[in-house]
Amino acid sequence: MGFDFKIWDQANDGQTMAIRVDSVDELLRLSAVSTGPDIAGNWENLRDYLDHAAAAAAEPVPYVRHVDILWQLDPDVVVPSPYSQNRRFRVTYTGRVRTGGGFASQGYCVVDPMWNAALQPHHQRPIQVEWHRGENQDLLVVGPR
Repeated sequence: MGFDFKIWDQANDGQTMAIRVDSVDELLRLSAVSTGPDIAGNWENLRDYLDHAAAAAAEPVPYVRHVDILWQLDPDVVVPSPYSQNRRFRVTYTGRVRTGGGFASQGYCVVDPMWNAALQPHHQRPIQVEWHRGENQDLLVVGPR
């Protein structure tokens, strides 16, 4: 099952490239397969975080999970060393608390810095991410959309 992400210049500096999902609906879909706890033990799983954030009156601590990333061959985007280990997928709020409570959320994973130059020209390019859950960390397989 694939999920809609984008290549993203996370810090708008060309040096902090990430893969990002910013649709709450897509994050909710993702929560069906991202079922492991976050690394700090704050959240049982992604759904737990999203349910809390939806009604929170104060900014919740992020949900963070260890992931590896495998960049599948794509003729438009070629990265050096297509396997990146020990990255962190972070889900956090994207702005101020809503009037009725809750936050808009985003999920992102800053990629290996060796990939920055290859990815920067593709900022906002849609990609597809397959999520494979593991016990202590997950595998994200990125391919063209």
